Amino acid sequence: MKKRAVGKKKLGLIEWILIGLVILAIIFLAFKVMTGNVINKTSDSCAVSANSVTKTIPKYSSDNVNGLNILMENSHGVNDYYDVYLKINGDTETIRLYYNTVPQTTIVIGTTKYTIKVISATPTSGTIQVTSCAVCVPKTCSQLGKTCGSVDNTCGTALNCGTCASGKTCTNGNCVAPACLSKGKTCSSATAKCCSNSCRQTMFFGRKWGSPHCR
Repeated sequence: MKKRAVGKKKLGLIEWILIGLVILAIIFLAFKVMTGNVINKTSDSCAVSANSVTKTIPKYSSDNVNGLNILMENSHGVNDYYDVYLKINGDTETIRLYYNTVPQTTIVIGTTKYTIKVISATPTSGTIQVTSCAVCVPKTCSQLGKTCGSVDNTCGTALNCGTCASGKTCTNGNCVAPACLSKGKTCSSATAKCCSNSCRQTMFFGRKWGSPHCR
């Protein structure tokens, strides 16, 4: 009786198609990352400004709104409760907005933020407002030129830049030595020091008179 040769099973047409689709998906995602077109959501929205553009888009239609290609996939409602389905720049994820409760979302593409808001909605169209603004890049203490205290990182978050050495005070985020007092100025060892390092009261017949002053 002949033994049956054991070999590797050849991939069929369906398996090759699936492998091809996976490879294409990986290439597509890598391209989006390299070109900075990956869409991420953020809670930090753009304030309405001169960079705000508003357009009404019919259902199943697309339009360019402030640099974004927006496809109005659907708009329907029950008792004035509207759902708006949007596709941004052909992204596979559909953004769903609720006109009455959650009317806006903010996305980040590259170094630009876009706040997309539903101004109004009907079963046949939706009025969309898109506001663009730059993504805030936080700065460090060294980049701000600060060496002490609490300072803003330019994005609304406080930075702790440390404390000062003994004898120095933190002024506007930098450690500075207190200014010395010139001769004749009233002084106190508890406050500023004299430039001459001599703070004394006037002595008269063995008694101290007046306030201490710099010699």
